[in-house]
Amino acid sequence: MVRKKSFHQTLEVALYIAFPLRKNHLVFITKTFLCTVWHTHMYLY
Repeated sequence: MVRKKSFHQTLEVALYIAFPLRKNHLVFITKTFLCTVWHTHMYLY
């Protein structure tokens, strides 16, 4: 439950930060988010 909420918050924050920023920043946010998804997947399974 806590992990799921934390993951959801990360997603919202990433989207909130990504939208107003320039393209190069968006790439950085995307890479960070993908790393987070990967580690979360490895942790849950």
